Amino acid sequence: MASLFVDNGYRTASNGTAWSAFSFVADYFDFDEYYTTSNFDTALNYLENDADNDGNSDYYVVVSCGSGLFTTGGHYIVLVAEDNDTLTIYDPYLYNGKFDTASRRAAGVVVSGNSAYVTESAFRQYANYKNFWIFSNDEGDGSNNTSTSATNNVNYTRYVATQSLNLNVRSGAGTNYSIVGKLSKGTAVTVSQVNGSWSYIISPVTGWVSNSYLSSSKVEQYLTVLNSTGQTRKTKACYLYSNSNLTGTRYTYKANTTITILENVSISVDKVRVNVTGRIAYINTSNYISTQNVNSTVGNYYRLANRTYLYASSSMSGTYYTYLPQTQVKVLRNVSSTVDYVQVIKTGRRAYVYRNMYR
Repeated sequence: MASLFVDNGYRTASNGTAWSAFSFVADYFDFDEYYTTSNFDTALNYLENDADNDGNSDYYVVVSCGSGLFTTGGHYIVLVAEDNDTLTIYDPYLYNGKFDTASRRAAGVVVSGNSAYVTESAFRQYANYKNFWIFSNDEGDGSNNTSTSATNNVNYTRYVATQSLNLNVRSGAGTNYSIVGKLSKGTAVTVSQVNGSWSYIISPVTGWVSNSYLSSSKVEQYLTVLNSTGQTRKTKACYLYSNSNLTGTRYTYKANTTITILENVSISVDKVRVNVTGRIAYINTSNYISTQNVNSTVGNYYRLANRTYLYASSSMSGTYYTYLPQTQVKVLRNVSSTVDYVQVIKTGRRAYVYRNMYR
C-alpha cells in the first residue's frame, strides 16, 4: 500500500500519507461500498454490521490518529471487528512493549499475535482519532480472485526495534528454528517475504525475524559497530558478495582464506580485501575463524559504553547479568570476532560480552 501511495502521488512531503489516498484506494480496488466520517459512532455502526451472521464484520475501518495511544505523531490503524464493546485493531506500527509505557498503560490494550484489543471507551478517551474511512468487506465468491497463501511477497525496509541488545535471525519462521545471526537495535533490514508474524529478510543478512521487533520508523542505534578496520582474519569456507547487502555476484572461498577488513559496514557485514588476489567484496562476519584474530585484545582493559548484558554462556543465551555504563572489564580470551570472555574488575565475575559494547 505504501508503494501504491508513493507511485500515485499520495505521499506528502512532510506529513506522510495524504487523507485523499483512501478515496483513491476505494476507486483503485473498486470496493462495493465506501464511506468517510469524522464521527466515531457512525464508524462503529458500520463495524458492528454482520448481516450474514458469519462472525465477520461487513466493513472495516481505517482510522487516522494523532498523538496519543497509537502514535506520538500521525498514524493510521485499521478497525477490523467489534465484540462485546471491544475493538480488534490491526496496527502497522505494532511492536513489543508498545502499550506498556506509562502514558499508555491506562488504556488496558491487550496484544495477541498481530492484533491489539481495546475497549470502545478507552479508544474514545485515548486514541485521539481524527477521521474514519469505511470499506466494505468484499469477500465475494472467489470466482475472480487469485489464490493466496500465508506467505506474502513484499519488498520494503524495516528497522530492528528490540528493547535492549540483539535480534535473533533464524533459519525458519518460528522460535523453534536455529539462530543463524544477530542484528543490533536500529539496524535497517530489507524484508522480502512475510509469513504470519515472521518476516524473511535479505539484507544485511538472510533469515527470518519476528515482526514484533521490526519498526517502520528509524530506531536509535543501541550498539556501535566494532572497529576492526585494518585487521586481518581467516575465513571459514564461505561466500563473499559483490554488494554490501550480501547480494549480487557471489564468490566461493575455501576455509583459511586470508582477508583484510577495509570497512565495518554493520555489526554483521564487513567490506574486505582478499589478500592473495586483491578482490574487494563483502562478507558476513560470522564467517571469520575465531582463532585467527591477528590483533588480539587479550589482557586489555575496557569500560562498557552502555547498559550491557554479560552472558554465562559463549552462545550469548541463557543466564545473563546486567552491568551499567563505565563498568571496567579485562579481556581474558577473544572467543570470536564479535565476542570476548572477560572478567569484571570490581566483582571478579567472568562472563561473555559482545565486543562492540566497549567504549
